[in-house]
Amino acid sequence: NGIDGIDGVNGIDGIDGVNGIDGEDGIDGVEGHTALLATSPASLEQCPTGGVVVSAGIDDDRDEILALIEVESTMVICNGTNGIDGENGTNGVDGEDGTDGTDGTNGLDGEDGLAGVDGEDGTDGTDGTDGTDGSRGFTGSEGRHALIVNRAATDVECAAGGVVFATGVDDDADGELAANEVDDATAICNIPAELTGGGCAASGTSSPAPLVAVGLMMLGLRRRRR
Repeated sequence: NGIDGIDGVNGIDGIDGVNGIDGEDGIDGVEGHTALLATSPASLEQCPTGGVVVSAGIDDDRDEILALIEVESTMVICNGTNGIDGENGTNGVDGEDGTDGTDGTNGLDGEDGLAGVDGEDGTDGTDGTDGTDGSRGFTGSEGRHALIVNRAATDVECAAGGVVFATGVDDDADGELAANEVDDATAICNIPAELTGGGCAASGTSSPAPLVAVGLMMLGLRRRRR
């Protein structure tokens, strides 16, 4: 037999195929939760002379209501004890009636009522044809944490002293609530001594301790979140 012939040269490689279509964007990360404050009257066991209980926590179910299971901390603020009455002075001559005082400011609005029952769901439409699944995108970053801080009230916020509670979201994730991160602030003020009803005396002393106000003064406005 004759010798085998030399192998032929390999053919040129084919052209690369076209790239596939990009997959859909990944699901956004979960939005951070909001911090809430709630107040309620203190019981006689907590405050024999009356007072208020301030509760704070995170709105885990995002219904803008601080439920009992969402409360993380509470603070009880009690009214001061009344001072000892001074001795009655001698009755003076009745003076002329003074002019009527200015009407007091309106009280705070009551809490919102419960949400109504949801209506029945409408009939589902016909499902469209499923498109080709793209690869999953990256998971969004975790939402920022909500923070709660308190400080002593200024003379402008509470003329007789008090406490200011501030809430907001830790946008820069440094674990501190900066002034530009505050969403809401609530001041709980002491009632000035001249409004507690203490009488004057010709001899002796009478200086009832100031009572803690249950009323709230809202400071600032809720910031719009992106």
